[in-house]
Amino acid sequence: MAAAPSPSTSRKLPELTGRIGRFWLFMSPVSADVSGGYTSNWMLRELEGQVVEAEIGATPTLRYKRGRFMVSTPLSASWRETFGFSLRQVKLDGGLKISGRVLQDFQLGAEGGFARTWRPGWPDLYQPLLDQAGARTGLASTDRYSYDSWDVAAGLTWFHPLGRTTVEGGFSRHLYDVDPGYDPVLSPTHLVPLDRDIARASISTQLKFERTLGIRVKGTVQSIADPLAYARDAGTGTTHSGVGGLPSNPRQDFFRWSTDARLSAWLRPLKTRLGLSVGFEHNDDLFQDYYTWSAPSAGADVRVRPVRSLALEASYEVLLRTYTASGYQEGPGHPPLDRGDAVRELSRHRVAAEAAYSMSSRRLQPYVEFAWQQVDTNFPDYEPYLFPEGSAYDIDFDYSWLTVMAGVRLRL
Repeated sequence: MAAAPSPSTSRKLPELTGRIGRFWLFMSPVSADVSGGYTSNWMLRELEGQVVEAEIGATPTLRYKRGRFMVSTPLSASWRETFGFSLRQVKLDGGLKISGRVLQDFQLGAEGGFARTWRPGWPDLYQPLLDQAGARTGLASTDRYSYDSWDVAAGLTWFHPLGRTTVEGGFSRHLYDVDPGYDPVLSPTHLVPLDRDIARASISTQLKFERTLGIRVKGTVQSIADPLAYARDAGTGTTHSGVGGLPSNPRQDFFRWSTDARLSAWLRPLKTRLGLSVGFEHNDDLFQDYYTWSAPSAGADVRVRPVRSLALEASYEVLLRTYTASGYQEGPGHPPLDRGDAVRELSRHRVAAEAAYSMSSRRLQPYVEFAWQQVDTNFPDYEPYLFPEGSAYDIDFDYSWLTVMAGVRLRL
């Protein structure tokens, strides 16, 4: 980062800017976003209605005037209200980031953050309400989808003539609230929130050619531990965690690796940026192979600026996930798959688009956006009292959802 000009002569610096002594510059960019719209089938729930979202954030930053050291404390708060169904969410997020050049071509960085997410009274797919005859009449409400999360990470970046290369490592943890009415041991785990610890490491390289062509390649490995979930037997999905019978399985652990590449090109005469990406991710169930899968993915996106203040964006993503042949077997408590043999499959398609117009020195930006996603699987759906045996769960793993929003962003 180069030395910043004084606030009195710069139009690019945030409004909340000032000098501290001879060597430090203080900045505090502020952002706000308010939008409203319509959504359907949010998070696999067969619900639809209106939604309002609001978010405000700030990043107080101290920067050494020669750009060799920087400290920032990003803070944000967001709120989502739904009408016609209950999926309210409030989130507070804070953190600390430190970075500095140790040599001419190397930069060290470290960061940590904590967030609290409230999801009060969400309908729980795994706590059906029953009438006197035992028939399912609705869903109980729960706070167990609320959670705390924190993350720490550190990395080293090498700046070279063609771009930069970064090596990074980190650890994150998600801890969900406890609901005494829900049994996380005996209930299925396909859709439930799980406490999770993730240790990760990655290396990425970004190359730029003549300011018109960019290439990014990244590889990541993760060690995933679910401290409250039991591992499942290959084929049957049994955990042996019930009362009596065989001893329980060990806790659920995964090893996951992924690689992806992205190519972006700036077409100056058309004022258009094109992007293409491909990826591959593999999850290894360390106990047996019940949750072992591989997933290739691909995507394309385009951003067009027909005039200076107008930006149009569109993207498409596809993911195909295939489990191992030994991961699922038909038998007691395991009905046949909806189609095909014993290989479980999942495909996901997502289309999104946005139009945004910048006004008032590009600080105020009205926008409209939409997103559509479809998931198709051959998983056996949950049917009341049929599968899982003796339960009242009623869940269809094939679904699609649509969200259309209009709002305004403010940047200071």
